[in-house]
Amino acid sequence: MITTEQYFGKSLVTPEIAVAAQDLLNKVNAFLEHWEGFAEGREPHMTSGYRSPEYNKTIKGAAPNSNHMSGKAIDISD
Repeated sequence: MITTEQYFGKSLVTPEIAVAAQDLLNKVNAFLEHWEGFAEGREPHMTSGYRSPEYNKTIKGAAPNSNHMSGKAIDISD
């Protein structure tokens, strides 16, 4: 389960971003519950959550209008 604290880190966000992120995390966590049912021995984890616009600019290859900045994207790896 990925918490909002993990997703946002120490970033302060607008209420709109917080609502979008909670919707995303609800969907992702439901998927991860399903994942745990068939991915024996593989532990998925978040590699990238919310990004402030300033931080997003430092990520090589990040889209200038990345959904990470609006609470609508997450990267997961196993």
